[in-house]
Amino acid sequence: MSDRREPYVKAYPQLFACALSNYLTPRQMNTKINAVALGILLYSAHAVIPPAHSQSSLPNSRAIAAICDIGTWPADHPGSYIFWGAAYIDAARYDEALACFNIATQDPDGAQDPEAWNGKGVALSGLGEYEQAIQAYDRAIRIQPGGIYQNSTKRRIQPQDYYLWWFNRGTALVDLERYDQALVSLDRSLKIRPDYGYAWLYRGLVLYNLGRYDESRVSYTKAITLIPNYGYATFIRNSVSEDDYLFWESRAIAMARLKRYKNADFSYQQYVRIRNNNADLEPNRAAIADEPITLYMQGIRLARAGNNQAALVILDRAVEKYPQYADGWHFRGNVLADLGQNNAAITSYDRALAIEPSHFTAWYQRGNVFLDAGEYREAVKSYDEAINYATDFAEAWHNRGIAMYELGEYEIALQAYNKAIEVPRLWGGISTADSLYGKATALYRLRRYQESLIALDEALEINPEFPAAIALRNEVRDLLGIASN
Repeated sequence: MSDRREPYVKAYPQLFACALSNYLTPRQMNTKINAVALGILLYSAHAVIPPAHSQSSLPNSRAIAAICDIGTWPADHPGSYIFWGAAYIDAARYDEALACFNIATQDPDGAQDPEAWNGKGVALSGLGEYEQAIQAYDRAIRIQPGGIYQNSTKRRIQPQDYYLWWFNRGTALVDLERYDQALVSLDRSLKIRPDYGYAWLYRGLVLYNLGRYDESRVSYTKAITLIPNYGYATFIRNSVSEDDYLFWESRAIAMARLKRYKNADFSYQQYVRIRNNNADLEPNRAAIADEPITLYMQGIRLARAGNNQAALVILDRAVEKYPQYADGWHFRGNVLADLGQNNAAITSYDRALAIEPSHFTAWYQRGNVFLDAGEYREAVKSYDEAINYATDFAEAWHNRGIAMYELGEYEIALQAYNKAIEVPRLWGGISTADSLYGKATALYRLRRYQESLIALDEALEINPEFPAAIALRNEVRDLLGIASN
């Protein structure tokens, strides 16, 4: 490590907090962590760079002489310019961001930091300079793993980090409408990180534009299932063509997989409307009334109305007519589980998974059937498969924690609960407070009472009316000799 980096890195956490408060409005600070399409600076979970394509509607407003103002940060360290470049991008001040990244990449150490080149690429994309952006992403990709990021004394460049730079490269190629090349970059991103939903989303868009409709449908479905909380309104407005009914079909399936049935029904209606107006796009495709998704949605509506037996009849018809329709088998499993027919439900989930092994919601619900039956080791196997295909799946981590707790594996349960607290919730029905309570129970069993109390306090801050958490907190306070309220 160069001598100049050490004092900079030691001061970095304090500088980070004051810098953002000086340059970003409260609204920007609140929304940046939940940015619509994430391109995350890998050395800091707080600094977010959106992918290039999300900025494609911005005008090219290059300033004549943009200045990178880093305030009182060390001017002789490239990390200062990398950090401030990211902050300027977050505030959509691309000229200043580019000025910062230009300084960083001209420094010998900064030029060996792929995040400096990645940030430069995003700034250029924000200014509509996609060819130059691709050149910057290429520089990031050419840097070999093993180096140290300029904003870290320990965080080394890992092979798995490169998914982001390939993804951003792909989005720039999308903006240039070079779809074949974009597909190559997006596939490279997904080879490194198969559960990166944003790469699947743009892959679906690219495949649609290439006329590869079946593949587009699969990619869109994977994307929306992995990132259901993404702000799709902007993506639809800027990127999805008016005749892209595959997006809406895929969204209907994805939302149904996650039991977001109102969203699924809305998306299905959009699909039907657009499909009826664009029948010439897939002239050999079956009529809507004869399609598997139509039977699938009919089954969902009947089940939601409480008529599981009638839903089962429809779904039996769907899988008989379309035996390779994984979602028909999946929802059939849901209905059978609701009817208490656990063995039949598992069989139906297994049929879905034989067709689509990466169907992580089917793995999750398969695990839930085993969990409810007290077959905890089988449940863990299914949750592990779900997590393998969707690392950021809080509900699967939470239920894995329950199963491990029941098996007496309290340390492993604790790890699962911690992960559930950390990652996004895809499914619903399990809150952060629930996972904090689970964490507290594992800590209690490990006799780490002070930590258990902290977790319980956090759970009750989220949900003050949580009877089990209140009861356990009182018990832990008694053990610690703390008077209860």
